[in-house]
Amino acid sequence: MDTSRSESRSLHVSSDAGTHSRAPQYEPEPAGATPECDRNGSSLKALAAWDVIRDEEKRILLNIAWCRDRHDANASFAHGYTLRADKFGIVIEGKCAKYGYAIARCSH
Repeated sequence: MDTSRSESRSLHVSSDAGTHSRAPQYEPEPAGATPECDRNGSSLKALAAWDVIRDEEKRILLNIAWCRDRHDANASFAHGYTLRADKFGIVIEGKCAKYGYAIARCSH
């Protein structure tokens, strides 16, 4: 098992005999919780822009991302995501909170 995926998430292994999914399942964040950003791995420009965004808007941005591995449009970021600035705004990069796959999205 790749231990880098389980940094700050609890691993939940399903005991359903009929399920053949090989992807590990991670326990969801408590309702209303906002995952923490890796401020050391993020750019200063992106952090400055992120800090002025309202918490409610951050929760929306962090809970609606596309996971290409699971074909899920409602993937949420796990703790430890990074921010970087580019010509489109802030790019959020991290791992899916549910399965640990890499996900990314742009914000304004």
